[in-house]
Amino acid sequence: MKGNIACFVVCLLSAIMIQGKVLFEKYVNDYVDRAFAQLATVVTTAGLVGYKNFTRPDNVGGNTIIVDKFSLGYVYGLNHLEREKDCNVNERRKDYAVSCPVSFTELKCRLPATDTTTYVLLNVEAKGKLHFRLLKWDKDVRAFILVLPEIKYTVSLGNSTTNDDIIGMQPDVPAAYNPKGPNIPGLYTEALRVFLTQGDLISRLEKAFRDTFPIIKDKIK
Repeated sequence: MKGNIACFVVCLLSAIMIQGKVLFEKYVNDYVDRAFAQLATVVTTAGLVGYKNFTRPDNVGGNTIIVDKFSLGYVYGLNHLEREKDCNVNERRKDYAVSCPVSFTELKCRLPATDTTTYVLLNVEAKGKLHFRLLKWDKDVRAFILVLPEIKYTVSLGNSTTNDDIIGMQPDVPAAYNPKGPNIPGLYTEALRVFLTQGDLISRLEKAFRDTFPIIKDKIK
């Protein structure tokens, strides 16, 4: 009899703990969604992005290469960063380590013009994970890292005068803008990844998470 009672108590406590974990994970998912919605209201949705003295590693010799000037063109859709699946929440002694699968769902890059009649638009599929920590004792959110290992492209062409899609025979995509060539998967992707995961966008992302932190603060135990 005592054994049955002990087993019942243990099972009950386990069920309560599991239920609490599932509920907190739901709170985290809601918090992330609210923060992304907040980001969408403040982030620049379209702008010309360029770099001076962009530094990249040499894949062949391992040396550092400095590119004097480099342009990503006009970048659209920064306000469409979304959570793809449930976040993974790992409870530790002092904090919760959170990892969320994310993607930019409507990211597009209008590349610098190579002629006066046609523009090239890259439709970008950028997926990865957002990592951050929820501190237990200090009740704070910290350590944001956005990792985007998967960046893929499709190309569409438009009329520079009307900004409409080209109807009829499609002109050739300029060699420098061909996603299967060396430039777009190489230097362009490196620069785009830096732009998306560092600098102003991440600063605004952190601010969005801090502004919405009160909705989860009291849920952290």
